[in-house]
Amino acid sequence: MLTKERNYNYRLGEFILTEREGGFLTWMTHMAFGCQRSGKCLILGNVLILFPWDGKEPGYLKLEFHMKQMSLPVWNSTKYYCFASNLRQVGVENSVTQHMGQISFNKIESATVKITGPSMFRLGRRKISVNENSVISWQAISESNKIIGGICTIESGILCLGCKEHELLDEGQSRLFYTSLKVLPPWDKSSLWGHQESLLICKDSKPRNSSSNIWNCLTDYFPFLSTP
Repeated sequence: MLTKERNYNYRLGEFILTEREGGFLTWMTHMAFGCQRSGKCLILGNVLILFPWDGKEPGYLKLEFHMKQMSLPVWNSTKYYCFASNLRQVGVENSVTQHMGQISFNKIESATVKITGPSMFRLGRRKISVNENSVISWQAISESNKIIGGICTIESGILCLGCKEHELLDEGQSRLFYTSLKVLPPWDKSSLWGHQESLLICKDSKPRNSSSNIWNCLTDYFPFLSTP
């Protein structure tokens, strides 16, 4: 006798997440005119990666979607979530959205790698440095031809470049910078990289429709409510 597959639904920001038996994950969000878009998800360590939408179909109206969403438990299986379009594979210029199959089936290592310093690496047009205390930092040449840099962290196999924290005032160093960059070994301590602000904290996410916007949902159903 065949048993029905059991699905588990959660809410995360403006999304409804569906986890199927076997660990297959998808997301769904509301669009205008009672449509909904959906796409695939991938858990990488402590990060949920949302890939671009690949399905569109009729679905809930806005108020129905919001009520359904608020009836679900909050997603707490990962600390962070991010969009695949904001991540890059090391050694590949394009975002991971164009390499989804490779990421899913090759099971990129998500464990944080212990890096001993001091050492330096090349990541595209950036210099990645590790000091004697294993603190990772990045440097690059800005559009104004100055050396800028900041601190990096590694989360679940993702090298995260923090915000710019300093800028060297001496100009005209780009040639020397790129000359030294060429002789450095390529960065190979993580499979993916992106910017720190791309990692969003799951517990901080809130549905697109706040309580103040439920009134807007109601007026979609009952226009006379909005008349003075």
